[in-house]
Amino acid sequence: MSQKPPADDTNQAEEARRQKCYQQCLRGLPAEDRDLMVRYYYGAKPPDREKLAAQIGISLNLLRVSAFRIRTKLRNCLQECLKLQSEM
Repeated sequence: MSQKPPADDTNQAEEARRQKCYQQCLRGLPAEDRDLMVRYYYGAKPPDREKLAAQIGISLNLLRVSAFRIRTKLRNCLQECLKLQSEM
């Protein structure tokens, strides 16, 4: 009978897999998309997003749509990466 690893080890291993996939997927984005995500989520609070949109020369709505599309790309990449890793 095989022993299961302790829950902490399992959680740490799962988190390490997620982090590896996350980094891989971020590196796979075009630099412009990575920069936008960093500025959208870490550099600009919601009231400042209007300023961010003006700085990059797009409407606030287009900024939101762009962020949504990039998030969708990241989500799909993460799901695929985690699926492939679980098959290993």
